[in-house]
Amino acid sequence: VIGRLIGGTITNLGIAGNSTINGYESVGGLVGKNQNSTISGSFSNATVNGVSKVGGLVGYNYYVNSATSITDSYATGDVSSNSGTYIGGLVGYNQGGTLTRTYALGTVTGTVKGGLVGYNSGTINNSLYNSASTGTVTGGTAKTLTELKSLATYTAAGWTNISDVGASGKTWRIYEGNTSPLLTSYLTALSGTISSTPISKVYDGNNQVDGSINWTGTSTNNFLLGDTKITLSSANVGTY
Repeated sequence: VIGRLIGGTITNLGIAGNSTINGYESVGGLVGKNQNSTISGSFSNATVNGVSKVGGLVGYNYYVNSATSITDSYATGDVSSNSGTYIGGLVGYNQGGTLTRTYALGTVTGTVKGGLVGYNSGTINNSLYNSASTGTVTGGTAKTLTELKSLATYTAAGWTNISDVGASGKTWRIYEGNTSPLLTSYLTALSGTISSTPISKVYDGNNQVDGSINWTGTSTNNFLLGDTKITLSSANVGTY
């Protein structure tokens, strides 16, 4: 985690896992204070606790004499303060900064709070947050968690760099109904072999069968969503 970034650039940096970040003022899941700097393609899954200017990604995002921006980034962790102010799901205090294609999923608690930002005097474009965290501070568009797992939500918000299919070349990938958008720069293709061959098939009009695959580097299928389907060269009955 970076305490203060001045005149810098962060690209493709993430805080994964179940970490917790505690502080007093200007506390963020990735950066505490972001001044005259740009952040893109980044995320934080951390839970963040503080008193003032507390955000899931950045605590204090401010412009002094050059552009300060957060683009194509997100935060998923809860953000909390027992009695503090300027608490936001993504940014605690956004002073003159620009947010574009961002979202926040976590719940936000505090006396002056917002689902996306806890204070805003900057520009917010194409950004969304968990409607369960709506507070006294406006900024971004509130959506339910179900809506935040739907491609249509983001295309309606003006995201043109998102897809629900693999190898699309887009910045974002969403697994419809299962995940919020993920940054493709962090996704790795799986490879594996069919665990038992040959495969016997009874005719049912399609060329897919249930099957088990031994994934390279993965001992179980715990990280996979849905059921494994194996596509055969033909729909005909037989062995393959």
